[in-house]
Amino acid sequence: MARREGNKKQMIELLAERVTAAILELPLGSEASIAQLVGAWYSGQGYEFKHIDVNHGYVWTKDGGATFAIEDSDQFDVLDQVTKMLDGQRVLDFSKYDGMVVGLSYNLHFTVWAAN
Repeated sequence: MARREGNKKQMIELLAERVTAAILELPLGSEASIAQLVGAWYSGQGYEFKHIDVNHGYVWTKDGGATFAIEDSDQFDVLDQVTKMLDGQRVLDFSKYDGMVVGLSYNLHFTVWAAN
């Protein structure tokens, strides 16, 4: 059975810091998604996004799924932490989806704006 590479909480915190830094580098008005930024970071580190089993679903792994960094659903926590880290600096604007039934929040594209 697959196992996590390290401590879940620490891995998500580190990833949230990296995603936050990436968002702060984006020009205002840019569009991105948490999944897109997570994918860019992990791909750059030699990971692949792979479905490994029904218990873990899709994960970011370097070794074919024997171990993994995060599960796909961990990106909910990444989004929550990134939003908190950006407080007072940037706003992730999801308003184009207002009133719509759409996908998972970490897959949705947001527009980056300065915080008021």
